[in-house]
Amino acid sequence: GQQSKVRGTQMVNFKIDLSKAQEKRKRQLQYSREIRSGAKSLHSREIDSITRIVVQGFRKLIACERCALFLMDESENELFFKPVGDSDHSNARLKEIRFPTSSGVAGWVASNKTMLNIKHAYLDVRFNADIDKKTGFR
Repeated sequence: GQQSKVRGTQMVNFKIDLSKAQEKRKRQLQYSREIRSGAKSLHSREIDSITRIVVQGFRKLIACERCALFLMDESENELFFKPVGDSDHSNARLKEIRFPTSSGVAGWVASNKTMLNIKHAYLDVRFNADIDKKTGFR
């Protein structure tokens, strides 16, 4: 009798301990996910800040109407950028824009790995006006 009570108590205690351990592990995994998510978010904000500085500086340097820094996502075979405003036009509300490397002038440049300077982009057959529409440029 006494032996089985002790064994029963041990089993109950084991179940309680296991349950507590599982809950603790669940909290640790959730915390780990939050840290990774926060790190990605911080990394993304840093890239946005650097991109904004580079693009605004370059736009002033070459005195152009609009400028963008396209980044390559090789795993998706896409180019992407987040529109960067200047002091007159804030594009902070605009989301990242992605498109295939087979699309537009930027896609042509990325695919051919060569520079290109186009005086009138809208007259170039490689130009993709959908990007301007997405950014609200024209």
